[in-house]
Amino acid sequence: MNGGMNSQKSILSVACVLSFSVVVCASAAQDGNDVTATSRTQILPRPHAVDNRAELKPSVGILAGYSTLNGGSFSNNGAAILDVGFQPYVPFGLSAQFQYSPGNVGSGAAQRDLNTTNVLAKGTYNFGGYVPVLRNAYVGLKSGLTIYTGDIDTSTHYSLGPVIGFDIPIDQKKTMTLGAEGTYLGVLGENSPDQVSALGAVKYWF
Repeated sequence: MNGGMNSQKSILSVACVLSFSVVVCASAAQDGNDVTATSRTQILPRPHAVDNRAELKPSVGILAGYSTLNGGSFSNNGAAILDVGFQPYVPFGLSAQFQYSPGNVGSGAAQRDLNTTNVLAKGTYNFGGYVPVLRNAYVGLKSGLTIYTGDIDTSTHYSLGPVIGFDIPIDQKKTMTLGAEGTYLGVLGENSPDQVSALGAVKYWF
């Protein structure tokens, strides 16, 4: 898959994610039975400098699930991500992610190992308010390096794509969350398949 096609797919995916978030927010704002006027204004938090540790939101998490490479000969693989993040400016988050996914390409005697390593920066817009799930949701972009290794020549490529997810607190102190994250990652370069991943998330918030 060439770089031009990957770029077009990434742009289209970004547009879809942002359009979806706008539709969700508009729908929630119109539902007067479920949220108050005050909570509607808080769905899109007022941007401001971080005032305290609670707003900084430092966290570390493990994400695990499945990742697939575009193309009929690529396998659907397990994937794991180490995520370390914080919110430097409300409501914008920043994370560093390290992802690894073992896999293969081809079938039978022609099958070869094709392992994927991503080293990414993730920027997000974090929603707020009182609407369930939406108040703990985010949309954003990932960007960084994708490295393919295995029974092939090692190759490194630039990658970019949209991300959408949520982290729901499971304890009273809100130090632990369960969530999910979905990503479409466009990988630039000849014979460099794009990636689609859907993962569950467990995070600890300091």
